[in-house]
Amino acid sequence: MTNIQKIAKVLKLLNQHHAKTSEFVDASLVFFEKIIDAAEEINNKDAAVRTHEENAVYTFVWTLIPEMKKCLALHNEYNESFRDQYIDAIKLLSSISEANKNA
Repeated sequence: MTNIQKIAKVLKLLNQHHAKTSEFVDASLVFFEKIIDAAEEINNKDAAVRTHEENAVYTFVWTLIPEMKKCLALHNEYNESFRDQYIDAIKLLSSISEANKNA
């Protein structure tokens, strides 16, 4: 299973559960760390040999990194708005993941 497939699996799990506790924040932090790691792994690969899916994930993740870092910095100040932002981000990432799979 590739890192991208692992991320897709985490996305689906998070999207299904929508936990309303600190567990959701913890899971989201792990997710953000993993997706940043995957983007860095793709970045280290020669652009000429990247797959279409890798390029799509790479481009999308790097546009999200500033938001991810902001969320990571806020994780100690958990509140409903923060949780809702994660849920929205996860729904968006899930839909893009599905769209890339079906492309």
